[in-house]
Amino acid sequence: MFNTHVHACYAAVFPGYLSPNHYDQQQQHQLSSVSSSLIASVPTLMEVFDEVMSETGRFVSLKCVATGHTTPQISWSRDGVKISVIEKSPSSNPSLGVTSSDLSASGTNSDTTRDYLKLRSGIIVSSYVLPLSHIVVSSLNISQVQPDDGGLYGCEASNTYGSSVDHRRRLNVFGKPIARPMSDVKAFASQTVSITCPHAGYPIDSITWHKGE
Repeated sequence: MFNTHVHACYAAVFPGYLSPNHYDQQQQHQLSSVSSSLIASVPTLMEVFDEVMSETGRFVSLKCVATGHTTPQISWSRDGVKISVIEKSPSSNPSLGVTSSDLSASGTNSDTTRDYLKLRSGIIVSSYVLPLSHIVVSSLNISQVQPDDGGLYGCEASNTYGSSVDHRRRLNVFGKPIARPMSDVKAFASQTVSITCPHAGYPIDSITWHKGE
């Protein structure tokens, strides 16, 4: 508890003397400095990946780095659909391993699982927290990349106080064009709706739209 009494006067001022109020202010300043470093905050992305163009068979790594208090978690998506991961031995291994068999046993949303299972196995999401910090580093690594691995990949950091802006960039792998099934979109009358065509392959000369069956 801090001393909040105010003294009307002092009998004498000696060289180097500091009043109790000075100590109060000094302690309050120190506490504010400490608390400011611990203040709750929505995560921010410190480092993100650029658009990637790759030939078939190469190794591709997409990385996002985020910070916030509390320590955030980074999630990944492809063409707007979340990629699910299962944590493997977090106490001994900070990596999150992802394979088709992991997802089939995850018990997550079936649409998300089906979308991810269209990708081949061998895709790893590795995440870890830097020592003595609230900084999280997460990488989505694809070995022997194939044309149907392409798409619009995104990363987003979230904690108990909110989420960062979703960062999205394309991974383009040279190969024949692939158009993926689109999800249903519901909207109110007169509402503005933006619909994208999830696709892979590169280069793409044109995308043709049609309505109905």
